[in-house]
Amino acid sequence: MSISEAADEAGTTLLNGIVDGSVDLRGKPSVRSTSGGWRSSGFIIGAEVAEKFAYLGIASNLITYFTGPLEMSTASAASNVNLWLGTAAFLPLIWGSIADSFLGRYRTILLTSSLYILGLGLLTFSATIPSLCKDQETLVSCVSKLKITIFFSALYLIAIGEGGFKVCIRAFGADQFDEQDPKESKAKSVYFNWSYFARSAGILTTRLISNHVQENLSWALGFGIPCLSMMLSLFLFLLGTHTYRFSTGGEGRKQFNPFVRIGRVFVAAAKNRQQTSSETYHLVPTESSKTFRSRPIQKTMIILNEPMANLCDELEDSLHPGTTENSMRSSSGGWKSARLIIGVEMAEHFAFYGISSNLITYLTGPLGESTAAAAANVNAWSGTVSFLPLLWGFIADSFLGRFRTILVASSLYILGYGQLSFSTMISSHHKDPSQLQVTLFFCSLYLIAIGHGGYKPCISVFGADQLDGDDLSSYFNWLMFGSCISVLTTRLISIFIQENLSWSLGFGIPSVSMLLSLLLFLLGTKNYRFSTARGEKKNPFARISHVFMEAVRNRGQPGLDIYYPNQTLLMVRVHDSKQLRFLDRAAISCDLAEIEEAKAVLKLVPIWMSCLVYAIVCAQSHTFFTKQGATMDRSISPGLLVPVATLQCFINLTIIIFIPIYDRLLVPIARSFTQCPSGITMLQRIRSGMVLSILAMVVAALVETKRLQTARDDATTLMCVWWLVPQYVFIGVADMLTMVGLQELFYDQVPCELRSIGMALNLSIYGVGNFLSSFIISFIDKVTRQSGQTSWFDNDLDKAHLDYFYWLLACLGSIGLASYLWFAKSYVYNRPNKF
Repeated sequence: MSISEAADEAGTTLLNGIVDGSVDLRGKPSVRSTSGGWRSSGFIIGAEVAEKFAYLGIASNLITYFTGPLEMSTASAASNVNLWLGTAAFLPLIWGSIADSFLGRYRTILLTSSLYILGLGLLTFSATIPSLCKDQETLVSCVSKLKITIFFSALYLIAIGEGGFKVCIRAFGADQFDEQDPKESKAKSVYFNWSYFARSAGILTTRLISNHVQENLSWALGFGIPCLSMMLSLFLFLLGTHTYRFSTGGEGRKQFNPFVRIGRVFVAAAKNRQQTSSETYHLVPTESSKTFRSRPIQKTMIILNEPMANLCDELEDSLHPGTTENSMRSSSGGWKSARLIIGVEMAEHFAFYGISSNLITYLTGPLGESTAAAAANVNAWSGTVSFLPLLWGFIADSFLGRFRTILVASSLYILGYGQLSFSTMISSHHKDPSQLQVTLFFCSLYLIAIGHGGYKPCISVFGADQLDGDDLSSYFNWLMFGSCISVLTTRLISIFIQENLSWSLGFGIPSVSMLLSLLLFLLGTKNYRFSTARGEKKNPFARISHVFMEAVRNRGQPGLDIYYPNQTLLMVRVHDSKQLRFLDRAAISCDLAEIEEAKAVLKLVPIWMSCLVYAIVCAQSHTFFTKQGATMDRSISPGLLVPVATLQCFINLTIIIFIPIYDRLLVPIARSFTQCPSGITMLQRIRSGMVLSILAMVVAALVETKRLQTARDDATTLMCVWWLVPQYVFIGVADMLTMVGLQELFYDQVPCELRSIGMALNLSIYGVGNFLSSFIISFIDKVTRQSGQTSWFDNDLDKAHLDYFYWLLACLGSIGLASYLWFAKSYVYNRPNKF
């Protein structure tokens, strides 16, 4: 097929309203007017809001539960919170891999939503377990272990469910927009902004409601409300199924896994390392397989001019289920699908944060852990949540596909929430939790982490896939907006219920929210866009690995000066780059496009590493910021106290307020000067957030110094809790800039077949950050306790030195920012025409 014929065919497709590479729920080509776009993404945004409400309804006040009912030390509680958050952030890597390789985003969302709700249910149940006995030591030990087991099992089951839900819901929402359509491309950029806006509203609401319920009514009720919110998230998601767009898969299942194709490039480079430059030049093929002869437009083509490059950009993504028929742009994808995915992710965030937000409170409260132990457990769980997306991303991109991965992860998610709610219901007649409860709790908690790990990396990418490139920036902005709304909501509702009513109810509500998230996701199935088949292309991981292996094998050869015409592979227009030239040695047996996609992945590694300190700083908002507020005057009126975890609502409230200002005011102003569609580049946005995170640590250190001085001068006078608001505001603006920037960067700059793993890599930053935070806390706690000295994280914070820790993080943040600037200045975007 000639270039002109391809252009005519593409133009006819657009005119007919069929969305190329997408089908509806029945496998028919998606029609733009009846599927995808805002009609679908609205359901997804709603589902994500409910999920955020559930998730942060738990996570926002977790450190309070650890240091309260679980009686953990402050340091231990902070570490546990960070571990849990890290787990939740890593699990999307696993779920993303499962979704992109096997299940697809839609099915992964359904699966992880189920696990999500189960985890929230078990978490709620664990909060209701009373003591069995007051005097018998044997029963005391048994009951204590039971309660803690159920709590942590449910907590990590939530992490599992949230990991699969979150990774897929956002991407699924973005999948509802067609990047080839100018209107939908623009809408896709807005989608991320409003999605984030909605999530922030959910987060704000849950922090106001859940935290109050948890601290003033009941932990069981505070956990049950997020469970209900998660069920609502699943319901909303399923409600839009008939409007969703699905990327086609068809022949894609006969192709090599996308991971395999990328790995093949590295293998070929290593194998041909002994070849000379001239030999390599003659060996570079122009059509390496039957694929190029039978499907030249879908596999690779020469770019004759810029208009044609834009027309052929991103024509396929083989990681979604479906057929090879073209989807009608007017009836699938676009903002109608992206909005639904945002809603789905909001419901998932409601459930996840309905658990994680107040996790440390449950660990230190009902489970009776010390502050240090609870912090360590939370950090460990958080790290697991953040790491698992890497594994899920591999599974999704190589086998299941994002849609199926979302379904699987959602099921695990809901299962974990249910088990978590159940664990809180185990009764005990003694104040200490039983071994059974503890075991069941932690099993549920990590099951949630597993579900979240598969859900989180796929859902965001699936949502982004619904939109055209120009809308991606706005999509991620509004995705975070929606998530913040959901998280805010769950922190207001779930935490309040957990601390004031019942932990069982507080964990049960997130379970309901996760079920709702899965329902919303399924409802939009007909409108989702699914990319076309890969044909016979290999797995992207295999291609990348092959490139590295071939480059290593040919490492003894002199530098190769290869030339290859511009091509289109993995929806990215490719040309021979001048960076990482050592991989060019793989050109003997690998296509230039495969080499370039390997370079695209490798170039992100320095950015990933330099952002780890930022993740360490962010981890403190869920742990020590909360414990810091617990020592201050929280009274609003006689008899009415502000739930300490509710203070996290200021993060989401800041995001909710700032995102519309940023997207509607600042971006157009900046665009008029920079001519950049997103106002500023992704790297500039990330940098700005990192600067603000350092300022947040400086402010936190100054406030803590003032608090300690006040406490030591007059032990009867407490410093007002509103002094903590500025540091929460700085963290909120930093998150809006850096977190959204990283999402967009790792979505846009990786090969399109690896976008689930790309989103998982983004999430893994926070997983590693939580693990590092847990390690740093444990190390400092151990060192400062030596020779009878007072630990920096002493249970009595009036004797501790959190101010020293904050100053240390400010210094580390400055070092991380310097390294980031060093690497960013030499970074070259894969799409210079867009950024």
